[in-house]
Amino acid sequence: MHIYKRVSGRAILLTLALAMLLSVTAFADQIGTGAVTADSLRLRKEAGTDSEVLSMIPNGAELSVLSQEGDWYFVSYRSLMGYVHRDYVDFTPVIAQTEEETGEADAAEAADLALSMVSVQPEEENTFASRQQEIVDYACNLIGCRYVYGGTTPSGGFDCSGFTMYVYGQFGYNLPHASSSQLNYGTPVERDDLQMGDLILFSNGGPISHVGIYIGDGKFVHASSSRTGYVVVSALSESYWVARYYGARRLVTE
Repeated sequence: MHIYKRVSGRAILLTLALAMLLSVTAFADQIGTGAVTADSLRLRKEAGTDSEVLSMIPNGAELSVLSQEGDWYFVSYRSLMGYVHRDYVDFTPVIAQTEEETGEADAAEAADLALSMVSVQPEEENTFASRQQEIVDYACNLIGCRYVYGGTTPSGGFDCSGFTMYVYGQFGYNLPHASSSQLNYGTPVERDDLQMGDLILFSNGGPISHVGIYIGDGKFVHASSSRTGYVVVSALSESYWVARYYGARRLVTE
């Protein structure tokens, strides 16, 4: 079993809360909201098609549009900020307010949210579940990224173990880039006891041949195959996966 050192969940919440309060003035300049109209939309680090892809945003997702640079919107999506092409966003402008009204409203909203983040339930009751949800949310943000054999990044694409290695790595869980080796990490989990964020393993009768991340409701997200071509969500109840299901490992522990 491999043991991981994790940063305090409460410390993370405090940091986020302070960051939100310090960034109020930036969000006061929001020019509107947007909804993604593409099947999936690339969130890029800079305004340009050759820029690094930070995440894939699913169809219908709501964005905060902070500014516009030519054909690109600078947006906020969940915990990420970057650029998306305006052709794939249904934009709604913000109704004009005075600078004073906007600043006061944003400051009040940010303060309330920041306080709620640090005054919820005690850390020991929330860290486990919130970390599971964070991992699932992060993994699902990458839906639509290309499948590339040997790939380990959103911009370069993923293979199955590269995807799980990358996602868990963002939360301090360091896995090797090999599905058969990932079997040795975490603790075993019975299928009836699966929880969000668990590592799912599959086999064709030999070594582990495929891995993914359980997202709840009998489904998992994974870099499927060169035939499918993308990071997708599949159901464990599909006959293909039923026949190949090997087991699961839990990296996130209470």
